[in-house]
Amino acid sequence: SMMHDFQITEHHALLFDLPVHFDSTLVDRDGFPFRWVPEAGARIGVLPRDGTSDQVRWIDIDPCFMFHSFNAYEDPDGRIVLEGCRLPTLWENGLDDVAPTPKPWRWTFDLETGTSTEE
Repeated sequence: SMMHDFQITEHHALLFDLPVHFDSTLVDRDGFPFRWVPEAGARIGVLPRDGTSDQVRWIDIDPCFMFHSFNAYEDPDGRIVLEGCRLPTLWENGLDDVAPTPKPWRWTFDLETGTSTEE
């Protein structure tokens, strides 16, 4: 997947595994090697800042893309909040197909249940 951005909170790093994937076959056709792959799903990896790769917890979110996140923090209840500009799709039908203007979005991750909410 195209890892364009990440965030760091006091205790965690957040990794974005979103459905824009590298596809070398597109280089010859379009000159641009990325495509929208919604069937791959979307998830956020939560890694303890002092952890190792085997400690990443992946939490599913609705498929989307986010070029730029702008904030992440841990709330008083221990949940992790991530804020960024969400696109519902990106390059679904080629390089010229850009979703509507990105919207500010908030995801809240509950590490106890491994779930997320969006608003």
